[in-house]
Amino acid sequence: MSLAADPAPGVRFELADPPRSAPETRTDVAGFVGFAARGPLHAPVRVESWPQYEAAFGAFAGGGFLPYAVHAFFENGGRTAWVVRAAVPGDDSDLPLERRARAAWTEVLLDGPPAAHPDPRYDGKAPRLVVSARSPGRWGNGIAVEVAPSGGSAAESARLTVRIEDRSGTIWRLSDASLDPADARYLPSVAAATAGLPAVIDVIAAPPVASPPQERAASLPSARAARRRLRGGRDGTAACTLRHLLGGDQEPAARWGLAALREVDDVAIVAVPDAGDFPAPGDLAPPEPEPVPCSVLDAPDDGVLRFRLPPRDRDWTVDEAAALLGTTPARLRQANPGIGNSIPGGTALRLPLPHAARVDDPRVGPDELRGYF
Repeated sequence: MSLAADPAPGVRFELADPPRSAPETRTDVAGFVGFAARGPLHAPVRVESWPQYEAAFGAFAGGGFLPYAVHAFFENGGRTAWVVRAAVPGDDSDLPLERRARAAWTEVLLDGPPAAHPDPRYDGKAPRLVVSARSPGRWGNGIAVEVAPSGGSAAESARLTVRIEDRSGTIWRLSDASLDPADARYLPSVAAATAGLPAVIDVIAAPPVASPPQERAASLPSARAARRRLRGGRDGTAACTLRHLLGGDQEPAARWGLAALREVDDVAIVAVPDAGDFPAPGDLAPPEPEPVPCSVLDAPDDGVLRFRLPPRDRDWTVDEAAALLGTTPARLRQANPGIGNSIPGGTALRLPLPHAARVDDPRVGPDELRGYF
């Protein structure tokens, strides 16, 4: 029977719209939570390519599945990933400090009046630079920091150049920086504005006087030449639990892991690739060689450090000896023309340290010397 024909009594025909299909779930915007070698902890970071992920969190890390999941996501057409790095954070009071993630750091002493600081570790102590890796983890261990004062007049005593080199050999130079908070080239501000810099720099010092200019300049700290390496970074993954990956309803866990993605509206699907991998992995960053103590023979005022290589069952290569002192093979060869490609343990060597503090300074204790070795 056609629609044009009269229907039977009590029968009516209606044209119904076709059924609506279920809305498709976007799969090109995803959230990921897991273990990474570096990057901010428990904070969503938007990345739109694998190179962006590498820049923020590092490449493939041993023991963690997060980078493999993100890499596969982009390889299969993913457009945007919100990534949360999980670990035992510093505010997890249920675990001891040594189990929590921590950024590598070091200190460089300055000359000047004692610091006035709310932190009792620094209040009333000698002024200093505190240099920390930009995010927690072992990845920051071994970053080299050199400080060179500008010298010259009293007005220039608060100016300095800082050179930072990461473990891949990339170098950043912060030239003509200042220790004066009112200066446009104030060192912490210059460091914060330097693209890709792997470290954060703080100045711990007494507030400078307001005026006149001569008195203000005299109240500022002055730089001391020094060379240090960042130490003490921890990944904080060995004691990680599902609570750190998934978060919780109470503070501080309400801001951890998966819970940190609650405020991100455009995430359609979520992956926690490390949720089934327990016990959690330990160190994620490449292993750092343990520092080997050198015997310092002499550190006179001529700026040349004389030291003795520690004995071991095989000779030291020039590269190994240079790395031990935080210098370059070329500089070590220049200072010791007679050395060959291999150096026996126990050999006495010289190293000019134009950018190193005198190790016989009474204010420089064992912790300060750790940066050398």
